[in-house]
Amino acid sequence: MGLYGVEGSKPGAAPAAVWFQHQIIPLTPSGHGQLCGQGNWTTKRVYALLATLSKGDDPFHVVMAVPPPPGTTSNDLHQIATLPTKKLLKDTRLLSIMEHMGADLLINTFVVNFKWPLLKDAGKQQWNTSLAKVNELTAQISKDLNMAYSVFSQDTTFVKGASRKNLFLIRNQIKIEMKPAAYILANLVPEGKITVDAPEVSYLVNTNMDPWATTAGFFDKLIFEFRQSILRSVGAIQEEIHLHAFVACEIGEEDLVYGDHLPVFSESQHNYHLVVAIKLYGTKVSDWRKDHPVGPLLVANRDNSTLNSLINSGKFKADIIKNFPENGTLLASCEAEIVDVVINHHFDPTFSFPAIQKEEYILFGHKKRAYMSRYIQKRPDFHFLVELTQVPSIFTSFGDTLTRDEYIDLGIWIELPDVPRVLFGDQPPLKENTSYRFVFYNSGVLKLGKLKINRFVWFDIKLLNKIHEEHHAGHHAMQRPHHHGYLIK
Repeated sequence: MGLYGVEGSKPGAAPAAVWFQHQIIPLTPSGHGQLCGQGNWTTKRVYALLATLSKGDDPFHVVMAVPPPPGTTSNDLHQIATLPTKKLLKDTRLLSIMEHMGADLLINTFVVNFKWPLLKDAGKQQWNTSLAKVNELTAQISKDLNMAYSVFSQDTTFVKGASRKNLFLIRNQIKIEMKPAAYILANLVPEGKITVDAPEVSYLVNTNMDPWATTAGFFDKLIFEFRQSILRSVGAIQEEIHLHAFVACEIGEEDLVYGDHLPVFSESQHNYHLVVAIKLYGTKVSDWRKDHPVGPLLVANRDNSTLNSLINSGKFKADIIKNFPENGTLLASCEAEIVDVVINHHFDPTFSFPAIQKEEYILFGHKKRAYMSRYIQKRPDFHFLVELTQVPSIFTSFGDTLTRDEYIDLGIWIELPDVPRVLFGDQPPLKENTSYRFVFYNSGVLKLGKLKINRFVWFDIKLLNKIHEEHHAGHHAMQRPHHHGYLIK
């Protein structure tokens, strides 16, 4: 208590802002009451979305901690999650279900279980039956959808990382003796029974405070991002250690390159479309190029590791290799560190992509150099990386808080509206020294720009789509992939 108010030595901006807010939107049913009501509406619809997130052959299963009202069907929940708001408001039966659905407050609580491996291409799938593993997955999802950040940190990577997250969750736990735990445990394994090898059940918490969250496109984004987090997190706790290679994208810096990970559909530890920024210690990019002025270079970890560990565990021993690791030339060895993640998407084996699509790419780079990595969807597909002649000029004309360099550092999801998506082929879908229109979203507004392809860096169909090899006694071997004649320059 200070001389002039309850704030004492603290600034008065916060209480002044609250007072001003209440003058504009009063504490009445038509003021803040309406906002709370809309937040509750969002919570009910997100409950239905989460409850129906896993379908058919999905390699994961979502269990809501609060069961749906008796008699509620999957189709009811699907309609609540997907119907247009105006149509849903006219359906009295569904509104009655919503009234009794979920928690009383603006939160949803749920648990996720999984099959392994995630892709059928990688072997026979089986449901996890360990509660301890479920809790480990819950912790990993919470970590994946949160940020550890200090206002005193000078590392801007944290800020960039936060801007890439479209969903934040927290976690909590209850003892297995408590009543809600019984329902969760009984439903965690769709085709079996969970082994209770932990004293508590960890669960995820989604809080909904946005009254406009059910606007067009939000739920589609929510579904995509949450599925990605589940798949990444399962991979983080299940994958075996392995060797990984990244096609180096040189950006004019001696100690920094971007790396486009070499993916393989049939090997669980390589089921990622991953682009990262790699800091190099004790070597210079120009030294690599003295005797090897053309052709792709790769950065590979020398010691076996999971991708999740490479991303999050600091420095690692790396080899710089011309062409493919086992069939190329070792140019240098050094310490390396992944200092930023542009995109980290796990292949989604059952996600429903639109039937008619355009070519999609992740555009990224630094200062004067820019690259595009083609977005990989489902087998069969191809891995395609190109360098642009320059950073597209549209990124200098936003007038927002981001500079051009900061914007392309983030990585931009673009679509080429004049190029239909090629589902599979043995030739690149674009041409060198050719210009293309592209579209992307900036602050919710669709923008149109123009880019020009300088050269192809990497084009692969065989490694990405290689058939999983079976070894002795029917065991599936996680072999380091071999070079199969890539169309690269």
